[in-house]
Amino acid sequence: MKKTNPGKAISAAVVLIAVAFTVASFFYRPLRKDAFCVVNVNGDYTISADTLWSDNVNVTGTLTIKSPYTLTVDSSSGTQINISAYNLIVESGATITASGKGSAGGAAGADGSGTGFGRAGGTGKAGGGAGYGGAGGDGAGNLSSGGAAYASAAQNSPSQNGSGGGGGSTASGQAGGAGGGSIKFTIANKAVINGVISA
Repeated sequence: MKKTNPGKAISAAVVLIAVAFTVASFFYRPLRKDAFCVVNVNGDYTISADTLWSDNVNVTGTLTIKSPYTLTVDSSSGTQINISAYNLIVESGATITASGKGSAGGAAGADGSGTGFGRAGGTGKAGGGAGYGGAGGDGAGNLSSGGAAYASAAQNSPSQNGSGGGGGSTASGQAGGAGGGSIKFTIANKAVINGVISA
């Protein structure tokens, strides 16, 4: 029966672990911010799992969102998120979204937040909707509860978050909906959008 040299077996195992670690390090590149709070990625970057970004990101190559994954962009801190890339590809079935990642809605019995916040509901009254390009709708039985307009539909590059709606009455326990977040895309070459971009 052939004998195995334990020393060689251990050495081989160490080499395999080292190779596996090197390969994993190549495919997984953690995103790090520079002094200007911008995450810089040299070369291409592919989103192949559900991912959350809350910082500005600059990709020197192609940014690809693979199907069926979602890149969620969170600007709830109040600052627009800027995403720059040479190319942008959103595959069919893939999504980039900032829905509900703007200003927070009000808790039950409380106003929403943001420039065009909706006002809270009360007994027998629903909370008001938030405004943006137009005024928000009044809640049922709750006159003047809709939020004010604060962004023009004619703007080429609106930069403010969507505002939050007012919460319902305290008894209802219903919170107002959060506003949409704000994303700015700067694509140097081309954008291929076969999936969904929403806010």
